[in-house]
Amino acid sequence: MEIPAELDTSTKAASCVSNNNCNDEDDEFKICVVCGDKATGFHFHAMTCEGCKGFFRRTVKMDLQFTCPFTSTCAITKKNRRHCQACRFQKCLQMGMRSNLIMSDEAVTARRERIKERKENQMLQDVETERMTLTPQQQERIDCLVKAHQTCFISNFPKFAILRDAPQQIEAFCSPSYLQPLSDVCSADPGQWRHMSYLDGQHSVSSSVITQMAELGTFMARQVINFAKEIPEFRLLLIEDQITLLKGSAFEVSQIVANMTFNTQTCMWDYGNDQFGIKDAFDVGCHLWFIEPVIKFHKNLRTLELSVAEYALMAALAIFAPDRPGLTNRDNIDQVQEEMAAILKGYINNTRSARDSRMLFPKLLSFLPELRSLSEIHGKQILLIQQEFWTPLLKEIFS
Repeated sequence: MEIPAELDTSTKAASCVSNNNCNDEDDEFKICVVCGDKATGFHFHAMTCEGCKGFFRRTVKMDLQFTCPFTSTCAITKKNRRHCQACRFQKCLQMGMRSNLIMSDEAVTARRERIKERKENQMLQDVETERMTLTPQQQERIDCLVKAHQTCFISNFPKFAILRDAPQQIEAFCSPSYLQPLSDVCSADPGQWRHMSYLDGQHSVSSSVITQMAELGTFMARQVINFAKEIPEFRLLLIEDQITLLKGSAFEVSQIVANMTFNTQTCMWDYGNDQFGIKDAFDVGCHLWFIEPVIKFHKNLRTLELSVAEYALMAALAIFAPDRPGLTNRDNIDQVQEEMAAILKGYINNTRSARDSRMLFPKLLSFLPELRSLSEIHGKQILLIQQEFWTPLLKEIFS
């Protein structure tokens, strides 16, 4: 087979030298045989650039007819290739481009779908390959977090009112007394909590939505503290770092937990005997610039249908944030957060389908900075709400 002049090695080499394009032997052949531009590969049986490939495809598919205004001997180069379409097309044919290799739109679509399917299947295979077996220590940590989550948040949701007569400060919760049973730390058993509940109508302020919201916020803050104390790595931190992490994460963890009760259809949170929604938020003085991103966050997170373990691990990730201002042992906290992230990824890979697990872990991580933004907005919003209704614990957390 006779090699066209355009593909002759010596010609290519000379062209490369003149254009300063040759860095190695392979580059000598990466030049479009039609116009001399940088080629991207073999297209329709010839080494061409993207421009000539597209031109040839359009011409054939649209059955375009060109006429050279000169003598049909125009030299086709990168700079003048658009000047004479007739000679450019003839050059394409002379260099071996075949019209019968151009696929129909349907064939192109089907080919793209096959390529996409192959890529997805390969990704799923990669996920299956990466599936990790959780170590006994990791499984033990998951069990610990799930138990704490169940005890602190799920079991106690219907009885969220707080004893205003005996407020517990953060320092008290972070003191060595956390080794005592939760009932001792709270200074009240569940019966007393129900008896003192502002939901039972025995207090004159029971009809005040803002008071109920303050009580719910205080309850959630208490339970976040209790939840954190159940994590061994948290108890090993300095008291000052414990307090800093709790103050920084109280709102974020509360939102993660509250998401379990969020109804995406009604945009309401169901807390046992009561429901709270957008109207209640307006009633207590919240602004639209705060309410809208909160609702958006809960809708997006709720659609993922997380398990209790996934919620608990997300809460732990929010607590162990090494970038909280004022921390003294950031490296240790950062290491714990990385370990929690590895456990979450391993749990997802082992409990979810390969297709779901491929995207769920990065999605969950993306919610953490979103929570941080919500927390900053909440800090501005909380200052505009009537603070005389705040409990001492809320004042301390959001001071």
